[in-house]
Amino acid sequence: MEAHCIKKDNHDYPFFEIMELYQAPGSPDMILERAVDEIPGLFLAHGKVSSRIIWKDRFFDSPDFDTKGRKLTSEIVVNGNRNGVIEIYFNKVQTEIGKWDMPSFPSRNSNLLLDRISKLIGSLLEKDSLIDLLNDSEANLRNILDRLQEHVFVLDSRGNILDCNRSSMDCLNFGCNQITGFRLADTGFLDPQTIDEIIENTLLSGRFSLETGCYCPDETTTVLIDSCCMDYNKQQTVLFIIRDISRSREYENELKRHAEDLKSSGELKELFIDIIRHDLLTPAGIIKGFTEELLSGPSEEEKYLAIRKIYENTNRLIELLDSATKLSKLQKVEEIPFQSMDLVPFFLMVAESLHIQVQERRQQVKYRKYRCPNTDQCLTGH
Repeated sequence: MEAHCIKKDNHDYPFFEIMELYQAPGSPDMILERAVDEIPGLFLAHGKVSSRIIWKDRFFDSPDFDTKGRKLTSEIVVNGNRNGVIEIYFNKVQTEIGKWDMPSFPSRNSNLLLDRISKLIGSLLEKDSLIDLLNDSEANLRNILDRLQEHVFVLDSRGNILDCNRSSMDCLNFGCNQITGFRLADTGFLDPQTIDEIIENTLLSGRFSLETGCYCPDETTTVLIDSCCMDYNKQQTVLFIIRDISRSREYENELKRHAEDLKSSGELKELFIDIIRHDLLTPAGIIKGFTEELLSGPSEEEKYLAIRKIYENTNRLIELLDSATKLSKLQKVEEIPFQSMDLVPFFLMVAESLHIQVQERRQQVKYRKYRCPNTDQCLTGH
């Protein structure tokens, strides 16, 4: 009777070859190609073993790959996703008499070993994917900074430029490699004392803001500088964000001018309203006076004169209202048309309008006519 003894697989398998992949940079393909070559060596105790890694519909096979024999599989999980499978084929099992039980392969410990290998490869690929994400994030952040119109500088405590964005390079006519290492004060972009003041206050308080002048190659502009402390390449630095506010200041000054114009316009309108009020009250008072005379029962001749005065002053009110409408639009008129007019009828109208009030007070209004020496026209005296 032939006896078979079962030998447990308690071997402490060395992972040195695969562990080296942690320090070896490379793409996922390089990691998988090296891993699939190293895996058969971890199963040498079982005889000839072939390995295959299936990763996202791609196949990576060990040298002399053969699908004969018993097969073990284990999934590769990366970031929670089952993207791959490791297959182990026991092509030729160690058959030394009395040492191995043929039906026992693959053993339980072989499954545990394969699971450990798949987890290790998954962590390697996860590490590589995280590095890719970091590289993509860095590239995206750089792209965002280069699209900003603001000038961005990273300075050390001595004012040396460690990094900057595209807008800063274009303004100073330098490339990134050329400008790195320069002192910002040496570029003439900002006054050296201003730079020292900003760095000093930022390092003391963590943040600082200052409005100052900035000297670009083509012009001098007003800028607002916001700064803060930050870590850059494991050293404390100062981040400068320089924003052009010259256009904003122009808008502010323009708004101030408009505000002054509105204030002046308001004062003129108040004066205009006072004048119109006075001019409207005068004919209105005359109309009221003549109306009261009519109500008191005067003679027919006096009624006629009163009605005539009411009519004339009513027309005067209409003229004043029409003039007020025109005067209210003076601000919108570029040119005011002027015309010559005779003032004599105006003064006569005023004198006649006061006739009744003067009689009631037993007063007299006298006026004399003078001739203008230049035009030989009659002018009303006093």
